[in-house]
Amino acid sequence: MDLDTAVLAVGGAWIAAMTVVVLGLIRQIGLITVRMERDQHASAAVNDGLNVGEAVPEAVIEQLAVDEHSVGYLLILGAVCTPCRELASDLGGAVLERPVTALISGSEELSGAMSSLLPDDVSVIRDAGEGEIAQSLRVETSPFVFEIADGKVRGKAVLRGAEHLLSFMQAPPERSNGNGNGSGATLHIQEVERHAGS
Repeated sequence: MDLDTAVLAVGGAWIAAMTVVVLGLIRQIGLITVRMERDQHASAAVNDGLNVGEAVPEAVIEQLAVDEHSVGYLLILGAVCTPCRELASDLGGAVLERPVTALISGSEELSGAMSSLLPDDVSVIRDAGEGEIAQSLRVETSPFVFEIADGKVRGKAVLRGAEHLLSFMQAPPERSNGNGNGSGATLHIQEVERHAGS
């Protein structure tokens, strides 16, 4: 092997090694970004919607598929929200152990199409027009879920999909620290985030 061939071989090996290193760095940066976004979603869940411990409006409670002393879930979906549609579709074959009511905002036609994707045992409330019911719950992010017990919010989360919802429903409830939206809600959401990510 002459000197020129050896230099080319070493140069090629060096370029290949640097390419692997750069690709590895790009992957790590991507993973860090995803983790940061998940943390931001957990924070958004704590800040969005009614506070943990706050009473759910009576007009909403009357429409939930749960009596006042049981634990139930209120799922907030937007009729034109792609992640909401994916969640509803993925949830279609799931067996839900607790009562779930889906509040779907949007036109009658689009909300009807989304409700047809949900399991048969999910009750549906249609929030047509300006989305007044979702506004009364102070929810701006979807898909979103409230855990409701005794007419009050016991937990809440911005959802990443059907598996996240099912994990949320299985997670043990945390208590609010007394200010209505404190560390109890944060711990509940973070525990669900960890469980869903595993």
